[in-house]
Amino acid sequence: MMIIERPDVTWLKLSAEANCQEFMREYIKLLKTRPLVLKVMDSNSNFSHSYYTCGQEHDRRNPAWRLFQHLMRHCQELEYGFYEARDMIEERKGGN
Repeated sequence: MMIIERPDVTWLKLSAEANCQEFMREYIKLLKTRPLVLKVMDSNSNFSHSYYTCGQEHDRRNPAWRLFQHLMRHCQELEYGFYEARDMIEERKGGN
């Protein structure tokens, strides 16, 4: 049986900047484990930059896109409340 901490404990831990930064570093590392790496070329066909993608359109109408599936697993491993962690990320990035 998996025990997940109370929401207020998750919020308290993630509201500390150092904890939040560590949580996000580990989450980003997790997201980079199985992505596609796309290389972007400039107008002269020179390498400009690269970025990671899951290969799916980030649109709720896309049935293959599983919103926050990796975040849920990451929260379970750390015994954080998923919804509180998700809300914290949305709040920090300026989302709704």
